[in-house]
Amino acid sequence: MTRSRRFLLLVYWGGAVALAPWIVILYHQQAPRGLAHHIHLVGYGISAFMVAGMVATALWCRSNSHYTVVAGAATASLVFITAWFNIVTSTPSRLGLTLAYALVVQVPVVLACGVVVRSLFRPHGAHAGPPVYMASFLLVAAGVVVPLVLAALAGAPPVEVAVHLRLVWTGLDLFELLGMAATAWCIQRRLPQVAVVGSFTATLLFCDAWFNVMATTGAVQLAGLAMAAVELPLAALSLAVVRREVRQWPEASPVQSRVPRRPVRQPSGGSDLHRSRP
Repeated sequence: MTRSRRFLLLVYWGGAVALAPWIVILYHQQAPRGLAHHIHLVGYGISAFMVAGMVATALWCRSNSHYTVVAGAATASLVFITAWFNIVTSTPSRLGLTLAYALVVQVPVVLACGVVVRSLFRPHGAHAGPPVYMASFLLVAAGVVVPLVLAALAGAPPVEVAVHLRLVWTGLDLFELLGMAATAWCIQRRLPQVAVVGSFTATLLFCDAWFNVMATTGAVQLAGLAMAAVELPLAALSLAVVRREVRQWPEASPVQSRVPRRPVRQPSGGSDLHRSRP
């Protein structure tokens, strides 16, 4: 085992183990309600990341790039955790609209990214290619998200009450624990799936730092900055692990449409040597 691999195992297994008692402590000490600050900045920022992820996934999907797997996994993770925060912290007056947005926009985007990642994930160089409409769907979805977010945040106050904070933060940390443990397992077993779980882990760590810093003020924000000093380097390390894995994959072949071609009929009596292939 190389020194770098031992270091990565220590970081990810150690991080997963360290998160377990932290989750228990956080669950008992976190206040159930609080104020979320800078709503416009937080909302516009995370939505911009979502749109950029959908566009990047679509463009790389059309070029059959290996990085489609990375962008798709990261975008699905980002949309999922954004939906998690929006739904869990919503007050009863906003819950209906939040659920509608999740069902109409966020869930289809997560499923589309999942389909793209699954169809283009090629640990041994073989893949079927995504359905031809997936890239177009993601581009259309990105175009739909922009006006919806602008309309939703236009009348939003700069500060809102957030509920169920104990559940939302311990849930996020639990997802991070699972992501770090899965990343460590893939590194230990030399599994190519590290490209997916590493992207998932990096995205969660980034989102944790984003919400901790951007939606708080004062002493709480300073504590968030201290945690971000750990989370962001871990996110960057995860992306470096993902990049190293993806660069080892064989060259991609051109994407072929899944739409079947119609056979070309030849006049009766024609030579088989001149018959068009389907």
